[in-house]
Amino acid sequence: MPRPHPNQSPMPSPLLSNSRRIAFALILLATAVVYYFRWQENTPVQLVMGAGSSDGDGFRMAQAIADVVARHHPRIRITVVGTQGSQENADLLGSGRLDLALIQADIRTSATARLIAPLFVDAFQLLSREESGIRSPGDLEGRTVAIPPLGSGGNASFWEVAGHYGLSESDLTALPMSREASVWALASGAVDAAFDSRPPGSSLVRDAVLRSGASLVPIEQAAAIRLGHPDIEPGIVPRGSYRGDPPVPPVDLPTAVVQALFAGSEALDASVVHDITGVLFERRRELMDLAPLAGFIRTPDRATGTFMPIHEGAQRYYSREQPNFLQENAELIALLLSIVALSVSSLFRMADQGRRRRLEAYNGEILGLYSAVKDSDDPRAVAAQKDEMLQVLVRVLDDAEEGLVTEEGFQVFSLTWQAVYQALRDRLTLDGSPHGDPPRNRNQPPGPTLDPEDESP
Repeated sequence: MPRPHPNQSPMPSPLLSNSRRIAFALILLATAVVYYFRWQENTPVQLVMGAGSSDGDGFRMAQAIADVVARHHPRIRITVVGTQGSQENADLLGSGRLDLALIQADIRTSATARLIAPLFVDAFQLLSREESGIRSPGDLEGRTVAIPPLGSGGNASFWEVAGHYGLSESDLTALPMSREASVWALASGAVDAAFDSRPPGSSLVRDAVLRSGASLVPIEQAAAIRLGHPDIEPGIVPRGSYRGDPPVPPVDLPTAVVQALFAGSEALDASVVHDITGVLFERRRELMDLAPLAGFIRTPDRATGTFMPIHEGAQRYYSREQPNFLQENAELIALLLSIVALSVSSLFRMADQGRRRRLEAYNGEILGLYSAVKDSDDPRAVAAQKDEMLQVLVRVLDDAEEGLVTEEGFQVFSLTWQAVYQALRDRLTLDGSPHGDPPRNRNQPPGPTLDPEDESP
């Protein structure tokens, strides 16, 4: 800090103490954080979701999610696109061309795929013409079967079932085709059977059953199939799922089921996924109005075929009601914080008291300097006290730099110091001696003076 010139009355500038600097920095940081989160909350987010064929149950579910999310989180816009199905969705999600996707749990996914929520179950449903004599998947040997297109989850599921019964591509004729085409092929007799992976009660399966007169074939070894495919679970197609009277199927039909998963890329922002997950569980009625299958959305269960890692944002939502470390130890933390607060407060009080005592000593010192010469006629003594005043100021400035003097205290000191300093200067300027020189005789004419010893002889 620049030191004052000996002949200049200093005007100390306001000083920020260390605590003030820290407080100012924290305020700036807090402000920046607040503005960042506000910016983030209002930044538009465009996402693309793969959902299988446009006439499928999954597509309707995906569109319902997109609509309700946009309704409650306008910044999040989800575009639903049609695909061949789960396998293509998984591939596109892994390559980054999709942000969200519906994927059957038995489909192999990339390492970057993350689970948001299980949506519903897809049941393996095998339909056969009555005259075909097909009563079990093992009876498909040598037959012609309509199966879902390549890239779909249903296509992969068919070969999982066929493989369990010892059937390969060389043992039967499998014709990949659309669901509409498979219904026609089954009704016309072009194929002996048709396989699909659909939720029980699916309108597409109902149409196939009623239009073709086909019967549902039980898949009774689902538990055994699961040994090789842990994502697959035993399940049923409930009696009367496709017609109530007479009921179709006539009994609870054993089959294999697999979870239809709502997945997202690991790269998705956690806050965005958190908001989407919240819609799934907090806006269930709105979703069900658009897609009744939304009533089956549930939280992940590692015991039921949902082995995909959970997305960080979804996990935050699922853990929202679980006490964290701070909540579990709230009382202890509160006690510790109270002790710390009291200790810090005490330290600050002690520091403030020390600063006040230090300034009181300085103020007493400069007032003492003035008292010592206020009645003196010796200008040299006054000049000496004036120099001492400057030394006191230097010490106070040094203390201020080290935080030993507060800004407010320095301002009070400054006023006192300036008043005393100016009083000393005023005494020194009497009789025309502005810088501490002895005053002239009032009767002496202006001009330089000489000592008698210096006069010419």
